[in-house]
Amino acid sequence: MKKSFLSILFAFTFFSVFAVPGVKQFIPDASGEYVYYKDNTFKRESYIGILVYDDANYKIRYFAPTDEASKLPEKEMSILVSVNKDSAFWDMTGEYIMTQVLPGTEDADLINYLHDILYEFSARRNRIEVVDAMNVPSTQDYAQFGGSVTIFFDAIIPIFNVRDIVDSKGEKVLECVCIGKLTSSEDKGFDSFKGFPQVAENDDVQKIKAGKSMKVSYDGKTVKLDSNWTQSLENIWTLGDEALLTMAFVPVASENENFNNMYIVRKLMSSSQTSYINFPESTVNIKKNGDMIFNCESYDAASNKNIITNKILKKKKSGGYDFLSLAVYQGDYKINKSYFDKIVKSFK
Repeated sequence: MKKSFLSILFAFTFFSVFAVPGVKQFIPDASGEYVYYKDNTFKRESYIGILVYDDANYKIRYFAPTDEASKLPEKEMSILVSVNKDSAFWDMTGEYIMTQVLPGTEDADLINYLHDILYEFSARRNRIEVVDAMNVPSTQDYAQFGGSVTIFFDAIIPIFNVRDIVDSKGEKVLECVCIGKLTSSEDKGFDSFKGFPQVAENDDVQKIKAGKSMKVSYDGKTVKLDSNWTQSLENIWTLGDEALLTMAFVPVASENENFNNMYIVRKLMSSSQTSYINFPESTVNIKKNGDMIFNCESYDAASNKNIITNKILKKKKSGGYDFLSLAVYQGDYKINKSYFDKIVKSFK
C-alpha cells in the first residue's frame, strides 16, 4: 500500500478557524476544508464541491465525468469567490472564473447555478441557530430542488453543514459523498476529485492462509496477528502490499463530550490528498460507553483501487482513546473478510 494513501493524520488543534458569514458553527471550519456533493438534479452524473480558504475566500467546483452512453465529454467549472466576512449573510464581493466559458453553451447557466448554491445554502443554514449533531432534519421550501424538501444538516460536514437534501418522494436530490482537508498548498485533493468510479477487482486475489499466531503490542495496546505480518515501524504492521495496521493514541478534542465526538468523527471521516472516503458507503457508530467504530470505504485515485478501513477507538478512563486502524484493499478484504474481522475484534 502506498504511503500517501496510508497517512493517518490527527490534528486536534485549531489553526485559522472561522465560519461562513452569519453562521454560528459548532465546529469551526479550518482553512483547506472541503465538501463534495452528488447533485442528482442533473441528467448526467454531476458533483459540486465547496472549499474554504479563509473567512473571506472560497472555491466552488462543478465536475461531471465522461458520459460515454450520451457521448458527453468530461465537464469542469471552477470559481473563486470572495465575500464580506463581516456581513450577516452571504455577500459576494468578487469572483474569478478559473475555467474557460464557452459561448453558446450552458456554461453561463452553470455559473449562475453555482452562485445560487452558495447563496441558498448560506440563507438556509442561517435559519438554523447551531448544528451540534448529525443528521438534523429541517423541512423547507426549496424551488431549486423541486419545492418542499427536507434538508439534513450535520455538524461533521464543514462550511454549510448541509449533508443531504431529500425531496417529497423520499429521493435524495443532493447528497454529500465526501469531506476532506487539504494538507498544504501543494495538495491537489480538491481539484482532483472525479467521483467514485466503478473499480474492477483483481482476479488474482488469494485466500490468506493464516500463519503462526502472535500478539503484537504498542503503548499498552495489543492485537493478535500472525507470521504473515511484518512490523514496519513501532506502531505499524503490514501484510505484503494488501493491508496495513496501525495502533496509536488519540487525545480528546474537548471536555465537551458532544463536541469531542463530532470533532473526532469529522477528522476520521475526512479524505486525505487523493484518497476519498465514500460517505454513502461508510458507517460510524458511537457507543454509549464512548467507544467509536468506523467502517469506511474509500477510493484511492493513485492506485485506482477501493480500500476498506476499520477504525476502532476505545475510550480510556484516564482520558483519550486507544486507536486501531486496519486498511485493506477491497478485493482482498472481501475474499478474506473473516480473517481481517478476527484481527479487529482482537484489539485490546
